[in-house]
Amino acid sequence: MKPTPKIVIARAAVTLVALLGVASAGRYIADNRALNELQCADSYSNFLLSSHTLSALAMQCVGDAELRRAEAYAFEALRRQPMSQLALASLGSVAELSGAPDLADLWFIRASSVGRRDLAAGTYWMARFAERRDRMQVAVHLDALLRAGWNSPAAVEQGRQLEATAVGRDALLRVLTPDSPWSLNFLSDVSGLSEEALENRTKTLALIAAQSAPSPVMFSAVASLPAVRELFKRGRIKAAYDLTTRLEPGRMQSIIPDPQFKAVESSANSPFDWTIRHSAGLDLNYGARTQSKAGLSLHAINPGRYPVAEQVVRLDPGHYQIELLGNGPSTEDTNFVINLSGVQEGERVGPRQLATPTSVKPSTNDFLVSGADQFFRLSVALDVGASGSGQDIELSSLTVTKR
Repeated sequence: MKPTPKIVIARAAVTLVALLGVASAGRYIADNRALNELQCADSYSNFLLSSHTLSALAMQCVGDAELRRAEAYAFEALRRQPMSQLALASLGSVAELSGAPDLADLWFIRASSVGRRDLAAGTYWMARFAERRDRMQVAVHLDALLRAGWNSPAAVEQGRQLEATAVGRDALLRVLTPDSPWSLNFLSDVSGLSEEALENRTKTLALIAAQSAPSPVMFSAVASLPAVRELFKRGRIKAAYDLTTRLEPGRMQSIIPDPQFKAVESSANSPFDWTIRHSAGLDLNYGARTQSKAGLSLHAINPGRYPVAEQVVRLDPGHYQIELLGNGPSTEDTNFVINLSGVQEGERVGPRQLATPTSVKPSTNDFLVSGADQFFRLSVALDVGASGSGQDIELSSLTVTKR
C-alpha cells in the first residue's frame, strides 16, 4: 500500500527530530570535551562550542600567550553572547599584553560593567589603581574579588601592599569589617609573612582594635590572635604583649589577667593566658565543686609533683607577692610550687613554696625580680605528700602584685 502524504510528512518529521537530537548530543559532547581539556588549539569547531566554552578557551590562550587565538575565540563568544564578562576580560588581557593600555581599559570597563566577579578584570583594576596610587579603589576591587571567592595570590599581595603605608591601611580598614566573609582569613594568615609584612599586619590589627565601630572587640581579638602567637613564636615577646594590651587594655592592667582561671578552656587564649598542664595521676576540673566557672579543683590519688598551669607574665624589676586563695587540707607536706623563668634572658626566680590555702587563710610568698628580663614564664605545680593524697584541693585564684 502506497503511503499517504500525511504519513510521509510524519516520517520526515520524526527523522528530522532524531537528527536534531543526535546533532544536539554531539554538540554537547564536543563542547563538554573542549571545556574539560581547555587547550589553546585550532582543533575545535567553533560551531560546536558554547559562548561560555569559547570564553574559557580565550582566557586559556591568554595564559598561553597565544593572543591572536585568544582574540578570535573571544570575538566569537561575544557574537553569541555580547555581555560575556570572561570574553570581555580576555580581550582586555590581550590588549594589555599587546601594549595597548587605553584599549585594555575600554575592554575591562565593559567587563566590569557586567559585575565585579571576574578575576582578570578585578586583578587588572587593582594593578592599574595601584599604579595611580588610588588606594581606596584598590581596596574596593580587592574586597569585590575576595567576596566573590577569588582568594588569589595577586589579591592577597595587593592587600599586603595596602598594609605597607598609613594611607593604604586606612583604605583597607574601610573594607575589613566583621561581616566581610574574607576579613578573618586575611588577617589570620600570618605564618608566611616576612618580618616587615608582619609588622605591617600588627599595625593594621592595632588600628582595628582602636576602632569603637564598626569592628567590635571580639572581632579584633579573634583576628589578632594568630599575629600575637606568631610574634611570640618569633621571639618578639614585647610586640606580642603590646598588641594584646591594645586589644584588652583593662584586662591586661593586672599581672595575672585571669586570676580565677575563668578562661582556661578558651581556644582564643594567647601566651599571656593560662595554659593548663594536664598531668597523669591528677584529676583537674574547672570550678567543679562550687558549680561555678571560676577556680580549679584538684585531686591526686598518689603523692608526687604535678604540673598544673603556666602563662607568660610581664614583670619589671622590683618586689612582688604571690597570693593563693582556695581550700585544701592543712598538712605540711602538701604545697603549691611557683617557678618563674625568663623567656628571653634566662633569669630564674624560684621555686617558691606556698602552703595549700584554706577557707580561712590565704597562702602568700614574696619574690624579687632584679634582672632586665621583662617577661617570665610563671608555672604552677602541686606537691602532694602522703597525708594530702586522695584529698580535694580547691585553687580559687592566684594573683601577683607589686609591693
